[in-house]
Amino acid sequence: MSTLALLVLLLLVLVGALVVGGLAYLVHRHPALLGPVSVAVAAAGVLAALVVGAAQAGTSEAVPAPATTPARPGG
Repeated sequence: MSTLALLVLLLLVLVGALVVGGLAYLVHRHPALLGPVSVAVAAAGVLAALVVGAAQAGTSEAVPAPATTPARPGG
């Protein structure tokens, strides 16, 4: 994985941690919105899915597109 991809992942994790913390703080200050733990866990789950997707896109182990057959001439 290239250095740029690693830096992008690091930035994504840092921003995501700030978002998760901000959501938890907001819900903690205003309990009528939702339970703080459920919001933080949901946001962390979305963040984890994004990180996994970005990490897989940056590796050569990503699933390649299926091969297509060439079109028949005249058909």
